[in-house]
Parts: sequence; structure tokens; C-alpha cells
Amino acid sequence: MDISIPHGDKRTFAIAITSGGTPLPLTGGKTLRFQAKRTHDQVTALIAKATGSGITHDPDQGANPGKATLALDPTDTSALPNRRTILVFDIEVDDGADPFTAISGTLEIRPEVARP
Repeated sequence: MDISIPHGDKRTFAIAITSGGTPLPLTGGKTLRFQAKRTHDQVTALIAKATGSGITHDPDQGANPGKATLALDPTDTSALPNRRTILVFDIEVDDGADPFTAISGTLEIRPEVARP
């Protein structure tokens, strides 16, 4: 999954979590964690979100299993240079026992032309 956002903008992205190709209901205390970094081996994430803090599970997991929304706020990208930046990210599912990476990809931050 690759996503793109203008520098300093707010965007939401739909997430569909699956396990073995089957939608995975986000119930039973499952949480999602999003981390974006310059490189895979960078220790500290430049952008980090989690369930309840930037990630919202669809409230009707019976009808919409595995559905969630990732929200990126202006403050998530405004500290980065206003130039094209490519970050790697993943979204991990943590059920308290066997966390696993469900989605990975790149996050492109595009330069903002109109600046305050």
C-alpha cells in the first residue's frame, strides 16, 4: 500500500486489515500501530499512530470486519523539510499475544506550494 499527502495537510486513509486474505475483525482488544521512518532500520519513527491516537476502528466490526481509518494531521509532516520525502511504513496488528505486520508500503510527502 502506498499513500501520499501534501506537506502540512490533513488526510485520512481507509485501512482494510486481513489475515490470510480474510478480513480480520478488530475485536477482542486488538490494536493497530502505524510507524513511518526514513529507512526500515531507523530506530525512532518520524510519524507514529495507534488505535485511539490517530487510528480509529470501524465501530461495526460485524458488518465491516478489519476496517479502520488512519488520520494524518498537519503536525505529522510539518516538522519535516518541505520537499518530496519518501518514508517507509507498516501497520502492525497487536492482539496481546502474536503481533504481526498486516500492511506495509511507502508514504510520499509532497512539497507544499502555497505556504502561510
